[in-house]
Amino acid sequence: MDDFFRRLKQHDDELDAARILSREFITRVIILCSSAVAFSVSLFSIPIIKDNIDFTIIKYSWFCFVGTIILGFFLLFFEGRVEYVRAYRAFQPTGNISQYKRKFFDHIRIIFIIIFSLFYPTNLVFCRIYRDAEKMNYYQNLNGFIVHYLAKMRGTYFLLENIFIVIFISSLVIFVKGVI
Repeated sequence: MDDFFRRLKQHDDELDAARILSREFITRVIILCSSAVAFSVSLFSIPIIKDNIDFTIIKYSWFCFVGTIILGFFLLFFEGRVEYVRAYRAFQPTGNISQYKRKFFDHIRIIFIIIFSLFYPTNLVFCRIYRDAEKMNYYQNLNGFIVHYLAKMRGTYFLLENIFIVIFISSLVIFVKGVI
């Protein structure tokens, strides 16, 4: 059993190292996009180059660069908040979600609490002292679902990062097309 936990810890450490590399990449691309916009603005001051630039294409590349910058900042913010809320919520009492059948309104409530928690991570919704054991189990089960959904949200990082990379490459291609 100790070998299993050692391998699990090693796997978690490798995932964390990969996420650190991904965050560093996103930060560098944001800086590169900002530099590309500033560089293209400085190109306009050179009269010889100014005549060869297609400003409508450059405008589209700027929109893509700005989209890349905004999505990059959102990715950094989103990942940090989701991980913080997941860790905070996992520390709170949770129930056994495999035995609980949630209703439609429970699902809506869970989504609302997740959104609320992303803006206010240390809220104590469902983390109160309840005198009624049934009510306490109900809220602990809902907290368990919140932790479960937040853990599932980790998969969206990769999708958003792929979109981020596609927008970045598109903006570079459009920029080069506008300059050449």
